[in-house]
Amino acid sequence: MEVPNITVAFYVLTNGNVKAKMVQSSNVTSHHPRQCGTTNYWKKGLGRVRSVRSLVRAIGLVLILGLLSACSSSSGSKQSSSAPEPQKAPEVAQTGPKAKTKLTLATATQGGVFWPMGQEMASIWNQAIPEVEVTAITTGGTAENIQKLGFKEVELGFAVSGVVFYAATGAGDYKTLGKQESLRGVLALHPNVVHMVVRSSAGIKSLKDLKGKAWAPGARGSATEVNTRELMGAFSMDSGADLKAFYLGYDETVENMKAGKVDGATLAAGIGGKAVKDALTLGGWNLLSLTQAEVDAIVKQYPAYFPVTIPANTYTGQTTPVLSVAQASILVARADVSADLVYSFTKAFYEKLPALTEKVSAAKDISRDNGLKGITGVVPLHPGAEKYFKEVGVLK
Repeated sequence: MEVPNITVAFYVLTNGNVKAKMVQSSNVTSHHPRQCGTTNYWKKGLGRVRSVRSLVRAIGLVLILGLLSACSSSSGSKQSSSAPEPQKAPEVAQTGPKAKTKLTLATATQGGVFWPMGQEMASIWNQAIPEVEVTAITTGGTAENIQKLGFKEVELGFAVSGVVFYAATGAGDYKTLGKQESLRGVLALHPNVVHMVVRSSAGIKSLKDLKGKAWAPGARGSATEVNTRELMGAFSMDSGADLKAFYLGYDETVENMKAGKVDGATLAAGIGGKAVKDALTLGGWNLLSLTQAEVDAIVKQYPAYFPVTIPANTYTGQTTPVLSVAQASILVARADVSADLVYSFTKAFYEKLPALTEKVSAAKDISRDNGLKGITGVVPLHPGAEKYFKEVGVLK
């Protein structure tokens, strides 16, 4: 008689993986029944069976304990994953270079003084004030700069004081465009001198002679175009109706002069401005000198202007002094630029003014004592600039 083999299958959880194990008992059979009696056979067989059953029980117990342990471990793992981890102490920030404050300075077209002056001023500030990065950009000039300041596209800008007055008070073109309440004055730059460049053969001897001429009054909406409009307006002329107008930037204006397409042009710039130099080196062109009566009439009607004399031999072929008018060029900022930054800009500007004068000739007409010319009574002064001018005694 033969007792069948007993095979036990069980599972062991090993390192998180379940593995099958097979255990097989030895055959409890005798091929020599004569060597043992029936009683001994069954005693031995049953003993082996009991042993196997004990083994099975033991294995089953181990299996159950293992599964319970695995379940407990799995449950504990889930609980720990859902429970909040203990708070760690905040890490100390790594020290390194402080991020720079980036600002944009709106200048004008490349043919005037604003553009090279803006480049040099940005360079001065970037070297003197490590925490800032100022970038100068070309624009259409004053009107566009004021617009960009209003839309918060730039933080700083160059402008002509007369147009700033209109913008800050809601007068002139800004009756419809709207009062620009975020404008603040920072410091005065060079005088923005109105240069009336005329073709020698055009027969233009006075402002009244401009009527009917082919003229480049400046880019449409620019401060130069406003200058042309006001100078003619002082003598009851309309620049839009009384001129054959070519609304061009400075570089295009000089090209049209060279091509003989215009009789003259208004070029507002600091004394020695590039576009004026380029025009007067063409040959056959000269500066129109205003009469004292013309200057008085302009200043009376438009108080932002003041008389200025362009010294003889400033330009090619200009052998005598030329009388004209000018407005103050000023640096303006948005009201929300920090007072500390504006103070630092103002201080660094005057400290580095000699270096600026070496690069831009118009800067020779800038002085700290005249730092509020074109700002007082025109536009509110920025608190940062106010602090500086009080500190140096210019403002009481």
